[in-house]
Amino acid sequence: AASQEESCSMRKLQLSSLCEIHFYQKSENLIFLKTIFTRLVCEIDERNHQFQHSVLDVIQVIAEFTLITLFKYSVKTMTHCDCVTLTVRDTQLIMNIVKTLR
Repeated sequence: AASQEESCSMRKLQLSSLCEIHFYQKSENLIFLKTIFTRLVCEIDERNHQFQHSVLDVIQVIAEFTLITLFKYSVKTMTHCDCVTLTVRDTQLIMNIVKTLR
């Protein structure tokens, strides 16, 4: 009985995670504040280039879409393995699968 309760609560947690991912996928708002994302891009670029605002917007949309998709498939991997915690190995597995599909 305890095993069934744990399994049920784990599925509820995974479903709520998927619902949250779908919410962010459907929302038109960006997850990160533009100023924080811009600072991150400039830091990664080591301030070697200047970016137009429209280019930064496109980079941010693509980056957030990629992260959301990564989390979506990572949650599916967790569900398949009956896990509750997302690990680096799960994320690396998804990244390797994506690389082989290119």
